[in-house]
Amino acid sequence: MLTYVIGSGLGWTFFDFARRRVGETVSAVPAVIFIMLIQTLINLPFGGWTEPFSQSAGWWSIALASVLTNAVANVFFVMGVQRAPFTLGVPLLSLTPALAAAVGTVYHGENLTLRQWAGVAVVVGFALWLGWRGESRKLTRREVGGLMMMATTALLWAITPFFDRACTLSGQVRLTIYVASQCLGVATALLIPGMLNAKTRTEILSTAKRYREWWKWSLIAAIAASIGLYFQIKGISVGAVGLFEAFKRSTTLLLSLGLGFFVLKEPLTRAKIVAAIGMAVGIFLLA
Repeated sequence: MLTYVIGSGLGWTFFDFARRRVGETVSAVPAVIFIMLIQTLINLPFGGWTEPFSQSAGWWSIALASVLTNAVANVFFVMGVQRAPFTLGVPLLSLTPALAAAVGTVYHGENLTLRQWAGVAVVVGFALWLGWRGESRKLTRREVGGLMMMATTALLWAITPFFDRACTLSGQVRLTIYVASQCLGVATALLIPGMLNAKTRTEILSTAKRYREWWKWSLIAAIAASIGLYFQIKGISVGAVGLFEAFKRSTTLLLSLGLGFFVLKEPLTRAKIVAAIGMAVGIFLLA
């Protein structure tokens, strides 16, 4: 599982970072639409385009549920990182493993050991503490709103892995075409209502005309997301979702702190250093 954790963690970390860069010049809904369309094109050449059409109605209902939760989560994520500091917002996604572990235990019979539950609790606890104390200053109302959006994203992303596993576990739909179908579904789910709203339609059309401003970071985001999702689906197929998410989020948090400090020049406060050490302890307990 370690290979899948590292691959997924690296993919999602660079996805988060690239998506933040896109969000600096593009509003949330258009950003998600165009990243998802690029990601669809990246995965289509691998073939298997007709595989989803041979699946049952039950498969399609689960895939649709994944599309809808992903669509909302992606919009909230972009809005969240536009409002909250990167090194505070991303750690809140570490709520995901605790929520995923709870869902897995109640509905899927995924029983973690006491030590693994302790590891999940440590990961989540330090992530929340980092969001509370990380900047060593009072947060603005806009920043607090951004953190709430990130927490909502964490809840939605605790649910989607179970949908993904259910749709890919049989092996009847290859991962690349599943990723492509999900991305196209998310883009469509946002594009249709977006074009019916005058303000959002203007944003989408304006963004399309300004493609030179965002296409490079969108391409990086699409590639990184494909890598992250591929390793994630492989990982949750061999282990408990909550356990995998705790490993992955710990890796993502540590990488995000590094990117925030070295690239975004966000201060590395004492709280962030303590949180990084605490996350390392959580990883040890999970191992």
